[in-house]
Amino acid sequence: MKNKISRLQIIIGIVILVVIVVIGGIFAGTKGIGSAVYANTDYGVKFTYPSDWEVIDNSANGFFMISCKYKNSASISMDIQVLDVGNVALSDYTAGFINGTLKKEKILESNDITFANNPGHEIIYEAGSANPDGDGRYMLVYTIKGMKSYVLAFSSGKEDYSSFLPAAENIISSFQITK
Repeated sequence: MKNKISRLQIIIGIVILVVIVVIGGIFAGTKGIGSAVYANTDYGVKFTYPSDWEVIDNSANGFFMISCKYKNSASISMDIQVLDVGNVALSDYTAGFINGTLKKEKILESNDITFANNPGHEIIYEAGSANPDGDGRYMLVYTIKGMKSYVLAFSSGKEDYSSFLPAAENIISSFQITK
């Protein structure tokens, strides 16, 4: 009986440790506790972001763009755009980023993914002058649904990238296309 109790205590201890690690991983990099929800029914998007970040709506003239920024830094942000792209394949859209917009940047990763329950793509790259704090690291995650692209772009200085990546990944994983 004593061995069974010891084994049970070990199992409970392991379960508690796993729960602590998982919960800690979910909130790592948010620099705060809690979250808020942004929803826009006109453009059909919804996502959760850390409560110590702020959402700035830069939409104008039928163009949807918002920035979700860490309040204490100009260089840490998640920009979200919904663009009319017509009838374009995801592979062609990706080629446009890699061979056009990002041609002079250092691409670290380029992977097909599932994003917002749709086929998507992720590109991680480094660039220089676009970041006010110097060299920056960026992650683009996007999908095409219908004739619209949904693009999320996380940016930070290289030194902050790993610290804020979990917060960015939480925004990305919570992103929903509702229309």
